[in-house]
Amino acid sequence: MAISLPRPAGEGRGGGITAALFLTTLFLTTLFLTTLFLTTLLPTTPSLAADLAVTVTNVHSDHGRVMVAVCTQDTFLKPGCPYTASAPAQAGAVTVTVRGVRPGTYAVQAFQDENGNEEVDRNFFGLPEEGIGFSNDAPIRFGPPSYADAAITVAEGGSRTALRLRYFIESGNVQSKR
Repeated sequence: MAISLPRPAGEGRGGGITAALFLTTLFLTTLFLTTLFLTTLLPTTPSLAADLAVTVTNVHSDHGRVMVAVCTQDTFLKPGCPYTASAPAQAGAVTVTVRGVRPGTYAVQAFQDENGNEEVDRNFFGLPEEGIGFSNDAPIRFGPPSYADAAITVAEGGSRTALRLRYFIESGNVQSKR
């Protein structure tokens, strides 16, 4: 038994839209609008995330790990950078790949964590005791560089950058946690 919806005035027998056709049309319209919403209004999906390969040079020893943080302007030089990664230190150069970075503008900060405490050790005067560096080899003049000096662009397909660690104090007395 087919259920018919009311017919507009003036239409003869058989001119009504059946419930099945109405429900099919409603379903397809809902599916279309849902797909449109999911593809245009939701946040960027992980498929748009990219890898950033950071080559860190001037690593003085194989002690500890080379730590890399990819930071927004709001998190630069602070804890809480949204993307981090590390690799075992090797004298010379180490490439650290930071995965899942959304395309955009960031500053990269890195250091050699020689003793495994996951923070930059400082002396009595506040100078870093471990090697530190920033993207674009941003200058360190009487303090850390500006975000603008260190800013790089991460492209949708992935990017590469390099930076050089700088040591202000010889850290031969720092012991490695192995």
